[in-house]
Amino acid sequence: MGTAMVTPDHVRLTPDLQSRQGAVWSRIPFFERDWELKVQFKIHGVGKKNLNGDGMAIWLTKDRMQNGPVFGNMDQFVGLGILLDTYPNADKTHDVSDS
Repeated sequence: MGTAMVTPDHVRLTPDLQSRQGAVWSRIPFFERDWELKVQFKIHGVGKKNLNGDGMAIWLTKDRMQNGPVFGNMDQFVGLGILLDTYPNADKTHDVSDS
């Protein structure tokens, strides 16, 4: 979905551009009792010193993906979500006195 691109060598979820979102979900239901997941990933951009995206997530859920506010998925789900938040929220100041 979104800007994801699947090749024989890798999966690119998003290009190095602002406000992009991508995902890859299996169409086949997963019923295994015992399983192991090995993931190798790289988060990078061109000419930037910090990670400007929000992050990424790995989901193993009872229901299929439904668009939502939690790294692209719905915020109420049954299953496992591994969320990698790369946005430095603590480094930002939020002055609400102007509101």
